[in-house]
Amino acid sequence: MRGKLYLLEDGSDVHIVNEAKAKAIVDELMDILAYLAKIIDDMTKPDGSPLPPQSKVRLFSELAVAIFNFPIVIGYATVVERKSTKERVLINNFDYLVAYAVERYINEGIRSDLYEKLKEGKLEDVLETLEKAQAMRLVRHLSSMRPKLAEIYEVLRAIPSDTRPGLNLTSLPSHMLLTSVIAWSLQSQGYDLPTIRLASIFHDVGKIASYRNHVKGGEEFFDQLLGKLEVSREFKSELIKVAGKAKTHHQGEGFLDVADDLSSAMDRISSVVQKAVKENPGLKDVEECFRRSGKESFDCFDSLPQDRYKEATRAIFEKLREELEGLKSPEGEPVLNLVYIDFQGIQRFISSFPKLKQLSTASFLVDFLVSTVPFIVIDNLISGYKDNYLPLEAMLSGYGGHSMLAVIAKVGDKTLSREELSKRIMELKLLKSLDVNLGVYASPMVVKGEGREKVRLYTQIWRDLEAQMLDRSLVTLGENVLGVYNHKPCPNCGVRPANSSGLCSRCDTIDKISDKRGFSAKVGVDYSLNGIQVRISFRPKDPNTPDPMDYLAGDTGRKRGKRPHYISVVKFDANNASAIYMRAITLGLFLDISYTMDFAIKQGFYETLTQLLGAGSTMSSEKQEGEPAEATGSRNNNNDLEEASHFLAERILVGVIYLGGDEGLLIIPAIISIPFSLVFLERVSERSKFKFKCGVVTVKPNHPIQFAIQGAEEVMEKAKLSLGTITENTIGIVHASSGLVTDETVETTMGKYADVLQVTNDLKFLREVLSAIMGIQDSDLLREVVKLYQDTMNEEPRFEVTERVKDAIRTFEDVVSAYAGKRNRLHLIAYLLKRRADYQELKKQNVVDAIEIILRRVANSDDVLKASLPVLDVMFLLKTLRSGMQ
Repeated sequence: MRGKLYLLEDGSDVHIVNEAKAKAIVDELMDILAYLAKIIDDMTKPDGSPLPPQSKVRLFSELAVAIFNFPIVIGYATVVERKSTKERVLINNFDYLVAYAVERYINEGIRSDLYEKLKEGKLEDVLETLEKAQAMRLVRHLSSMRPKLAEIYEVLRAIPSDTRPGLNLTSLPSHMLLTSVIAWSLQSQGYDLPTIRLASIFHDVGKIASYRNHVKGGEEFFDQLLGKLEVSREFKSELIKVAGKAKTHHQGEGFLDVADDLSSAMDRISSVVQKAVKENPGLKDVEECFRRSGKESFDCFDSLPQDRYKEATRAIFEKLREELEGLKSPEGEPVLNLVYIDFQGIQRFISSFPKLKQLSTASFLVDFLVSTVPFIVIDNLISGYKDNYLPLEAMLSGYGGHSMLAVIAKVGDKTLSREELSKRIMELKLLKSLDVNLGVYASPMVVKGEGREKVRLYTQIWRDLEAQMLDRSLVTLGENVLGVYNHKPCPNCGVRPANSSGLCSRCDTIDKISDKRGFSAKVGVDYSLNGIQVRISFRPKDPNTPDPMDYLAGDTGRKRGKRPHYISVVKFDANNASAIYMRAITLGLFLDISYTMDFAIKQGFYETLTQLLGAGSTMSSEKQEGEPAEATGSRNNNNDLEEASHFLAERILVGVIYLGGDEGLLIIPAIISIPFSLVFLERVSERSKFKFKCGVVTVKPNHPIQFAIQGAEEVMEKAKLSLGTITENTIGIVHASSGLVTDETVETTMGKYADVLQVTNDLKFLREVLSAIMGIQDSDLLREVVKLYQDTMNEEPRFEVTERVKDAIRTFEDVVSAYAGKRNRLHLIAYLLKRRADYQELKKQNVVDAIEIILRRVANSDDVLKASLPVLDVMFLLKTLRSGMQ
């Protein structure tokens, strides 16, 4: 028996490994690796000459890292390039990162070439070079395997690197990648670095299916993998060397052995764990298991009841947290540093752009600037010394406006200090033209003292970084301060002085690349989700194509003059995420929380969108809600429901501004915004074990988008619902038929209508209201909304739900007006009772049910006279649905 610890808002939990699934993915993993090895073996240099065997090993290493680090390198959907598209299109920052990491082994000159372009501020040239890279072939192959890779990662992330309670904090993928990056830091000057590195990545692969004898399991894995390979003799010979080193990683004092020990020491604090067990009289049976070794130890732990195993893990973890507070990290000369890079003033940067194309491009650039750009810079700083490369696994995390990299402390005689790294990154003309400031902080992970390498505690590393980050308080804007003098302001942002292009340097840089990146990139490709192809209908050069915001709202450009659709800005964020991250006592546990969250959001989005697409299929009626559809095939325009589901899905895909880490921002059709957000958050919360707050602001397409985003963020923050030490998943909703929505107007509205606008709407409440109004029971909510939208696409709506929604809106507008006139809570409750009776006589049960849901909320509250009456919440919900119809 083995299980891994997961942190929750109110404690922790231990997930027991599904051994059947663990064994099942081994063959799938080997098949994928053999397939990628074959593709690598067939690749050539730009001049057509074959790649050296060690370059192939390096390529293989990068792709293996991409598999084990699935969340950070794979996007939220699979991109399908159109045959008519001459240029390759990338939508995800990490596509560029992986393309660079791979291409430098194929085209050796690309490293210095891109670095020089960044120093000169030639962003467009950098992007185009990577888009045209031969490595894109491998990136596309990885992306095409997304469903299978997600399935493999789902299993791998739940496998602990050690099975013993208190030592089962870190996942197997995190341990193997940390081992590899530590081995690189120890062996960075060695000729056999590619072999050592790949062996490090796979050294514990036997633990996937055979945790009781992982060395033998690893031998069997490599023997079977080598048997599946269809590659050249030279390439296979190198991989045989890799297998040999991985098989013997417990037999000596080589670099891999030392790196494995250091990585284990970083995440399995054995001495403290054994002390915690020994001092706890309630863990005598667990202490006995720790005393034993080999097979007897496994037998002992396996004999523990499952609940006992979980209880012991949680108890030891809490004791570890206490003990680590008083421990000091070893001192010594830095060998490997943890470098943290922070984009300062991120929200101010994104909201500088009033147009969707530029705003979407700016959002893409945030992660590009904190991850891909520093990776290229640091890779070049170490490139001149003994053919060294910054390995892809050195990128420990990189989203949400910050990144973490593991960087060797010295290159030859040159020290790569925090100051040196910051200087080399910030001297880039690219950052100057964008008026962007990146904070660079560093603390040693591995040090050398008394003749040997030692690891520092993650808690101490993070305290060091936090102390350095205090200087962020000295930066007010994270950008240049402009004096008052005679200059023509930029017509786009209205802040910075315009240059010869007519725009300021920031807006000019963004504008130059926005025709191919951000929104433009997303409409330049098609998508595939679980075999269902989604074709994007937006064509910039077609005179009938609507404005981008009108397109996202649902306007096809064919029915001008109709009442416009509205768009919804959806902003969500994990509750108490920082507090949970702060309880991570090891680097591996921190990375696992981060990767799990990122994976949950991207995979939750993928599965919810797949479910929406399945709603247009007759097959979906047999599915339970929460199950993603498995239907295959392309769009069938003769099927009305399928057309409606694809119509909505393509706009959701294109409307992603950012998605990953523990947050997201979408601009999507109003009619689907709340049902999609509801199902999505349910799914993400279940997978991540986090709770989320979400703000949905619905406005006309011509509303200044940057202000609507500010409004959505304010609604999101106010939507957080705390119940003691834990929170609930909630969605706050605001609908604006007229006027300007900003964070300030949202706050004013909430204050003015506090009695009837609760904002903290839990998902169960919203689902009950939607089900009541739409007259659905135990049905797929997304399917019902697709049916509703399909009906509104007809010239003469015939679906009765359309009229139900209109009836309900009129009712709640009336109720809100009644409250506005009297401002009396008791009067409002009485009026609700009267309206319920009226609609019972009219036999309009959907409105009756909605009113009763509100009244039950009040009746079940602790204080009827103070309880919120979510009348305005319901009206905003219904108007959001209605404003998505024609």
